[in-house]
Amino acid sequence: MEQIEQFLASQKCQRHQKQLSKIFCENSEEIKLQQCILCVDCEKEVPNSLTIGLPEFIRVCNKNNQNFVPIEVCFRRFENIFKLLRDIQQKVRSQIDDVEKCIEQEKNALSQKTIENQIKQIVRDENPQSQIIRNEINKININFTTKIIQKLDSLKNFEEQKKCREEIEELKREFNLQQQIPQQQQQQQSKLQQQLQQQQQQQQQQQLQQQQIPQQRQGFIHLDNSNQQSETCYSISFNHSNSLMISGCNNFIKLWEFKAGQLNLIKHLEGHQEIVTNLLFSSISNNFVSGSIDGHLICWSYLQQSQIKKSQTYEFHEKGISCMILNKKENLLFTSDMDKQIIIWDADLSSNLLSIHQVLDNHTKQVNGLSLNETENILVSCGLDKQIIVWQKVSDQWIFKKNVNQQSYDFGTRIKFINNDRFLWVSGSMNGQDYLFDYQFNIQNDYIQKRNKSFLSEKDSKDSLFFPIFFNKEKNIVIVKHKLYIYLYKKDDQGLLNSLHLKKLITNDTYGAITSDGQFLVSWDQSNQRYEVCKIII
Repeated sequence: MEQIEQFLASQKCQRHQKQLSKIFCENSEEIKLQQCILCVDCEKEVPNSLTIGLPEFIRVCNKNNQNFVPIEVCFRRFENIFKLLRDIQQKVRSQIDDVEKCIEQEKNALSQKTIENQIKQIVRDENPQSQIIRNEINKININFTTKIIQKLDSLKNFEEQKKCREEIEELKREFNLQQQIPQQQQQQQSKLQQQLQQQQQQQQQQQLQQQQIPQQRQGFIHLDNSNQQSETCYSISFNHSNSLMISGCNNFIKLWEFKAGQLNLIKHLEGHQEIVTNLLFSSISNNFVSGSIDGHLICWSYLQQSQIKKSQTYEFHEKGISCMILNKKENLLFTSDMDKQIIIWDADLSSNLLSIHQVLDNHTKQVNGLSLNETENILVSCGLDKQIIVWQKVSDQWIFKKNVNQQSYDFGTRIKFINNDRFLWVSGSMNGQDYLFDYQFNIQNDYIQKRNKSFLSEKDSKDSLFFPIFFNKEKNIVIVKHKLYIYLYKKDDQGLLNSLHLKKLITNDTYGAITSDGQFLVSWDQSNQRYEVCKIII
């Protein structure tokens, strides 16, 4: 554990290069080690329910390591075995030297005895095959073999060999004990992440009890995913009473009844020839507008008994519709496309009528996001040309005011005003800065970046389009989709955005919307090919 503590103490967060403060406990196989390391700045951007302090993390690691044989024990036994083997090696070499000496002595003795016998044969005229000579030679051989056998037998009886076996058997015994740990403990050791998650859920419950909130936890609470759809859905929108929902289904539009978090399909609507990319319900009636990837717009009116009336097809955009917003009176519709244009329409949704009011063409590439401030005299737009453009209303026309200076020169995927002089902007490139950029209008008549919020780093993916930023003024909540996460923020009385929760996505191709009362999030993703309904708890 000392090695683990030393390792953690040396770690710094990837984003701020500051000392580790907490561990991020996202239950995902895809998350990387560096993404789990949070400094004091990082932890402000992640809900407390998904973090654990360093002392508590080390305590859990200690608890789970109690049943493992410490590596120091193994190393100590290995050293003992090495020492015993070296002692055995020295003794074996000594015994071999003794055996070699015995052999040399035997050779000399036999040679000497042979010479003596030859002399005796000549002097005494003895028979070379006499019994006396044979007995003497046999005696020498027997003595020699006895000595050699004794020397060789001693190699089997080293005390060090016995101790070496004992060390090995003891090490095996300790490993066998490790294998005899109860099944429940083994599961706990292999699922440390589940333990940490359970602890965080308990903390969530305690916090919610203190706040007297009846639900189990904050964030996006899954309710239903029973509605399957294999066709692509790029856009979802709710009517003002949240009783109706519309969603894309390739070139069709699905009309749903929405009640208490449950979806019931009413009918399919036909009108577009190509894939529907944008849907926008009126906030004062049951009328809505749809846009498709071929640049066509259609107005729809929901009548009694589920009767639908549609307008002519408006074909003024040269390329696909990328974004749509309405002003509060709903007499102006702002649409942007995948070329470079923003078209402002005079709208009469009750009669399904649109007419071009003005065309804005300062962008040089696809426009991805549009937003109006509260007094509706400022429009901001962003796109693939890496511009954030501010437009100002003068009399009845919109004029180019300025380009906003960026700390991160990157293309934008989403933009949203959250009051009259403050907007949020999200960049989308794979290697860009993973931040929710916060711009505030200052007394020098300029927008400056401030209080940026960090996203989890996702350098392996690019952000997708068609999932706008949602801001609910009554609840002061902001929902932002960025790459593989959906973030839930709450704006406090000082205007600070506090992170409440984040939802991990399976795929970047996820599209959705929240109800106008901020109670539900409905999304569709390409991987599961299902609609998921989540309750939003704050």
